[in-house]
Amino acid sequence: MKPLVSVIIPTYNVGRYIEGALRSALGQTLGNVEVLVVDDASTDDTVARVKAQADSRVRLFVNEGNKGPSFSRNRAIAESRGEWIAVLDGDDWWAEDRLERLYETAVREKADLICDDLYFIQDGAELPWTTLFRERGLRPTEGWVAPAQFVRWDLGLVKPLMHRQRLLESGVRYPETLRFGEDFVFLFTWLRRGASMWLAPKAYYYYRNRRESLVHDKIPLHQQVYDIAVELLAKVDRSREPEIYQALSDRVSHARQLVDYYRVVQPLKEKKVHIALAEVLKHPRVIVSFLRLLPGVLRYQLAHRRERGGAEEGSPLHLP
Repeated sequence: MKPLVSVIIPTYNVGRYIEGALRSALGQTLGNVEVLVVDDASTDDTVARVKAQADSRVRLFVNEGNKGPSFSRNRAIAESRGEWIAVLDGDDWWAEDRLERLYETAVREKADLICDDLYFIQDGAELPWTTLFRERGLRPTEGWVAPAQFVRWDLGLVKPLMHRQRLLESGVRYPETLRFGEDFVFLFTWLRRGASMWLAPKAYYYYRNRRESLVHDKIPLHQQVYDIAVELLAKVDRSREPEIYQALSDRVSHARQLVDYYRVVQPLKEKKVHIALAEVLKHPRVIVSFLRLLPGVLRYQLAHRRERGGAEEGSPLHLP
């Protein structure tokens, strides 16, 4: 029987977690699924654990060399057979009724893709401490998401359920030259080409925050966000798509300020005051960006601590 949903799971060294991800995908209340695992040349036991699964719905593909998550997702899309495609990372998991809820809504609204909120949960914790939308300060209602809104809300982290045939017809694929920000570019490009995206504001996806995946050098991270936004902005006609142009322009400006901000903050955290002073002298705009962002950063950190503290004390977010 042809599967209704193809679950694509790109993996790289997630042996500790992959069995949980597979249980989550295979245990959905919408049971007509296939699971495509594309391993990106893992050096741990990820492949062995996938091969040990006694379930014919699991299909394993192993890349010849490490090619990045975009290559793995594109390979899975090409091999998929379902009417819909769902994205799941190898160290994350879903609420058991996620696919059923998203599928029913997508069919009802005739959407090309649908996304939900994500729970953020620390590795080893039992309960999440916040969600993506709360982290962004968003309070969205159910409805359509336009390209400019997608940019302003910075929704590149969402994991959509996508109509396979419409995706194939669009010609849009994950950009294989990128190993960061590829989801944002992929979704934005498809939306700009006319895809209809429905937002279901409840969280059904559990996004694991692993310590080894945390980025400690924030400057290259935000520099990549800036570079990607500049490249996307160059492809937009300001007169024809003014809202998208303005949203991307604001994204470029904010990313630039964040790069400047961390040029001061990062060396200060490392007690390298001379480097921070050198950056200020070399790039005077750095101090302007620093002063503009500091109040917001302090408010965010305070709220961040309160959220985490609440979860640790046993008063976590409501779970579905």
